[in-house]
Amino acid sequence: MLSVESKEVIRATLPAVGGAIGDITPLFYEKLFAAAPDLERNLFNRGNQQGQQQKALAGAIATFATLQVEPDQDKIDATVSRIANKHASLGVAAESYDVVHKYLFEAIVEVLGEAVTPEVAAAWDELYWLFARTLIAAEAGLYEAAGVSAGDVWRGAVVSARSGSEDRVSFTLAAADGSPLPDFQPGQYISVAAQLPDGARQIRQYPLDTVTTDGVWAFTVRRVADSTLEDGTPSLRGEVSNFLIDHVSEGAELTVSLPFGGPVTADGVAATA
Repeated sequence: MLSVESKEVIRATLPAVGGAIGDITPLFYEKLFAAAPDLERNLFNRGNQQGQQQKALAGAIATFATLQVEPDQDKIDATVSRIANKHASLGVAAESYDVVHKYLFEAIVEVLGEAVTPEVAAAWDELYWLFARTLIAAEAGLYEAAGVSAGDVWRGAVVSARSGSEDRVSFTLAAADGSPLPDFQPGQYISVAAQLPDGARQIRQYPLDTVTTDGVWAFTVRRVADSTLEDGTPSLRGEVSNFLIDHVSEGAELTVSLPFGGPVTADGVAATA
């Protein structure tokens, strides 16, 4: 629980931090990827680093901060569960939070300047680590439930069948060693790691189809049309999906995660990434 003193500081400064998310986020990623370029190529989906989705991380912290000063346990639980499941599907380990903390707070200080007094810095630091510890505990529980050590979620799977059209393809997977794939719940998803032509390992989540036989997984991929961003830069959105449709045939081996994620919501949408 956040201390009373920090909660009041967070309450007072949340509008300023929230209002600066658009400046803090790109600076954070610039610093992070400059220090660890492999993260952009091999862990973060670079298509998601373009446009509004790049704000997800800092936005999640702002949302968690709001829920500390205006408590709503159901929303806290839902936010933590959604993020923890996404992290588990990527094999995120506890030490990753140290790296994020370093460059996120450097960005906050650089953007907000003198407004980040020692008192403000201490309050937001306390909030960050409360959020981080909550996520780490949730992720540990997910790894334990899956029967694996922290981060050990990746497996080899063979495409046993492929069907569809040039714009929509369903892939059926079997374990590379011939054993049954683990059971999953409706609404869960897997991460698929694709080695793209430029050498980057890019990851995308896909909901698992529920109409499959035991020990077999299937997921459906839809082609994403080429597009450009407002500044004329080609969009990288859909590069994993399009690669799978264009280059992955029956008999190919894919690297996939164990299933994670929550149940289907009331509006029929799976709780995926």
